Amino acid sequence: MIRARQASGDRGGTLVEAAMVTPVFLFVLFGVMEYGLAYRDNLTVANSTRDAARVATTGGNSADADYGILQQISDDMDVMGHDTIDLIVVFNAGGPSGSVKGESTTDLAACKSGTSVTGVCNVYTSSDLERPLSDFGCLTTGSLDSLWCPMNRSVAFSDPPDYIGVYLETTHDYATGMFGDSVTISDETVMRIEPQLR
Repeated sequence: MIRARQASGDRGGTLVEAAMVTPVFLFVLFGVMEYGLAYRDNLTVANSTRDAARVATTGGNSADADYGILQQISDDMDVMGHDTIDLIVVFNAGGPSGSVKGESTTDLAACKSGTSVTGVCNVYTSSDLERPLSDFGCLTTGSLDSLWCPMNRSVAFSDPPDYIGVYLETTHDYATGMFGDSVTISDETVMRIEPQLR
């Protein structure tokens, strides 16, 4: 009889321990899951800006350079979905340390806020990823890339080539809501435009 009472007491203790440990275990489990998903999206955004900047450097001053950049971003961002993209900025970095993130000038700050600036940047949204090639090329008034026309970018051996940057800002929605509804993930890459043969 004494053993039967002890066994029944142990079961009660086990339930109490399980009730105390389960919420902590679930919090850690969901935290790891949320961190993993956010980290995956962060890597996707970083890879997308790097790939787009590589396309920009090889596109040089061709009329469809920005179109190629957007198509690369479109391909890379299929993992996250285009609806997560808030802002795409193709900008004249002015040098290897130029940055939209750092907002080193008033013009770059305007670019980051979503306003294209003549000779400095072209700003795009996720809807521009679906635009046809005919909407680009800065050959007609109202072209999407007309404010910093790709054909005006310096690519000559004699003149120092421009440094071009690609900035991408996205929204990552949390799956569980434990850490809020969403977080903004952004990244940028700056590369020198490769000299083109004339």
